[in-house]
Amino acid sequence: MQTLMDRGGTRARMPAPRASRGGSDTPPLSLRFAPLSQLLMDRSALCRFLHRLAPGDLRQRFGGALPSRDPAATLRRLGIGDPRTEIFLALEPTGEVAAVAGLAAVSAEAAETALIVRSDLQQQGIGAALLGHMIRHACERGLASLQAHVLHENVAACRLVRKLGFRPSGPVGASLSFQLDLPSAGRAGHEPDGEAASTPAPALVGFIGLGVMGEPMALNLAKAGQPLLVWNRSPGRYRALAEAGAAIAQGAAELFARCETVILMLADDAAMDSVLDRGGSAFRDRVKGRLIVNMATMAPDYSRTLAADIRAEGGRYVEAPVSGSRKPAEAGRLVAMLAGEPEDLSVVQTLLAPLCRESVICGAVPGALLMKLAVNIFLITMVTGLAEATHFARRQGLDLERFAAILDAGPMASEVSRLKLAKLVAQDFAVQAAISNVLENNRLVAEAARAAQIASPLLDACHALYGETQAQGLGGADMIAVIRALERRTATLR
Repeated sequence: MQTLMDRGGTRARMPAPRASRGGSDTPPLSLRFAPLSQLLMDRSALCRFLHRLAPGDLRQRFGGALPSRDPAATLRRLGIGDPRTEIFLALEPTGEVAAVAGLAAVSAEAAETALIVRSDLQQQGIGAALLGHMIRHACERGLASLQAHVLHENVAACRLVRKLGFRPSGPVGASLSFQLDLPSAGRAGHEPDGEAASTPAPALVGFIGLGVMGEPMALNLAKAGQPLLVWNRSPGRYRALAEAGAAIAQGAAELFARCETVILMLADDAAMDSVLDRGGSAFRDRVKGRLIVNMATMAPDYSRTLAADIRAEGGRYVEAPVSGSRKPAEAGRLVAMLAGEPEDLSVVQTLLAPLCRESVICGAVPGALLMKLAVNIFLITMVTGLAEATHFARRQGLDLERFAAILDAGPMASEVSRLKLAKLVAQDFAVQAAISNVLENNRLVAEAARAAQIASPLLDACHALYGETQAQGLGGADMIAVIRALERRTATLR
């Protein structure tokens, strides 16, 4: 370990540098940490620092290239001159800037933090050491919490803030939001050393089911720094997850043995029963003492009996179906519906923050799945209506680009309608929500409606159309392929 001395004589510690990205050993650095306010330095060093950043680093921190080489404008991008912002530097012996961190007040008790490490000095522990120095300063100031916003794609930064004790608190646009609560993290003797805060490292979480939705969901957890062990019944979906830091289990038995919380995103109840070995000798061992999080859409009655079986064997169970297709899943913009015991729901809500723009508590099991089915009625009928409207417009010879522009600009427009309408106009059937999955969801809604003696005429019509689409060999296509069933029905009228 190397000792770093700031100007005031306090000590921060930095791990010995790791191998650089090219694989060679990086020579040790003698750095000094200090607030900018305590330094008499040439501000041009800060400008040089910014202009030496690689394009990718500029985009992650500022959204693109710096607007100009004007020194004053450049420094304003760092918050210099803003009375709410404190700037901290890591300096080389030559006076060149190795890293910059900012602490911007958002209230009397909270501040937002940001970090930039020079592109040629990354992966050496400098960022961890500088952030640790700043966390100690925030404690000394009496702040209650720190916030950090990190782009989903910035895997290294997500891991770093998690390592220092920050916890996910939800998505903010294209970023993940993290929070560090300082009273518990360190006012009483916290000494961040750049390697890890006193907050325990997040526990290993298991994730089974890496299909169209499961893969991007697991990937967002891994990118957020959540230690993750994954397994899929069909191999071949591990590469991106491994690159993001997830570990790969050899089988379900290993995953359950190593993880106290297991997320399941499986196709149906048969797959769920198989993975859990429900009714078999391994079921008790796989659920006892564990929190099972079911994120798939299944029959509410099935979920109710599964919850009872898991609890009978000493396990815990939470339903967490999500609203959204693959694109929102990739962006971490899903909406989760949660049902279970209150103490479990708070754990799961925090765990799923990197995946969801919002999580809504829906009471006891199977409240979340019933809510999901109600949401699906609207989704299925809306997209089917959009397909029929597009079919009508095309057959009438209307300008489909103009048709789409009118719908997109009107009061009925939504993220889903804009996304699906663009695919309909382009006849792009690349899967986001597969016909086969929509048909299965439609069946679940219809069965729940019949069991409760609720009429579902629109769902019955949709079920027939999606069934006809699947019969054309389009079960793996996106749900907008239902337009093919409409086209075939039109052809029979001639």
